[in-house]
Amino acid sequence: MRVEVRAEKYDLDLTLPPSFVSSLYVRVGPRHWIKKFGFLKGLRLMQANSLLIAEVDGHVNEEVFKEEVLLESGLWYYPDVSLVKNGKIKKVVDRLYEAYGGVRLSISPRDFNYILTSVVLSKRTSYGRFVLMWCSRIFEKLDGDLEEIAHSDLRFAGTSYQLDQLKLTLRDFLSRGLDKQVAKLSPSALRRELLRCWGIGPKVADALILFTFRSPKTIPCDTHLKTMVKRLGLYEEFVEPVKQLCIKYACNSAEADELGLDVCPNSSRCLRALLIRDLGDLAGWFQTVCYIHGGSYCKPSKPSCEKCLLSDLCRYRS
Repeated sequence: MRVEVRAEKYDLDLTLPPSFVSSLYVRVGPRHWIKKFGFLKGLRLMQANSLLIAEVDGHVNEEVFKEEVLLESGLWYYPDVSLVKNGKIKKVVDRLYEAYGGVRLSISPRDFNYILTSVVLSKRTSYGRFVLMWCSRIFEKLDGDLEEIAHSDLRFAGTSYQLDQLKLTLRDFLSRGLDKQVAKLSPSALRRELLRCWGIGPKVADALILFTFRSPKTIPCDTHLKTMVKRLGLYEEFVEPVKQLCIKYACNSAEADELGLDVCPNSSRCLRALLIRDLGDLAGWFQTVCYIHGGSYCKPSKPSCEKCLLSDLCRYRS
């Protein structure tokens, strides 16, 4: 089966790498990716100028195929930067859009188990250097079977402590029956259940939800995001999300109404709450482009300020 989608100002090679969906793919050439694991294994995504071409062998429901192509390519989502009203942030967002307007949000709700594995493994390590390698070895042998992964000797994949911690997290996740609740819960409700699991903090929970739900407001507060917020002075003071507070309280009034919880006492200064307030549906996209841009220009050991498109707005000078 084959489908073609017209996509102006879109870049497949910028969209897939920062998404945890990329742990299911291998890049075989410029703008050409093949899915090795998970739902629609063998799916081929190719871009020719402003045309996205998707192909898969075998019989597949046409509607499901088209939907999955839009989700995994990220073309279900468009970053509407006009929605940002905060002047200081708008200036930054407009600059980033000029450079990274081709970035979309690649997600795969049907591959939750795989993405849970890759997100948990990504804590305090290099995604490109280690996580992709570990995931490839695990998925090749155990596929996305969480029970198998949680109770297998993973030394075939590597010897890092992240692999041992993955097993502990998955065992707790499964013991709570969350594998059977994922499809029934809203992103906000699932986030609180995930945070009760051993080894899952706000960043991991938010990353998992961002790349498995149509929830563009979700924003993982990772190192690249925090570095850029500080250097650009977007907020004079802020605190990071706190796991126990995130479990007990809602992030904002809309969430409070949905969940029947009080609004968090840190909401007026929590980075996650502030960015959701000021960016709305652009929050997840903003974090994604901060990851791309920060990884290229804001490395502590080798900053590249002279080439950075935000250098005149940045407080840091190399």
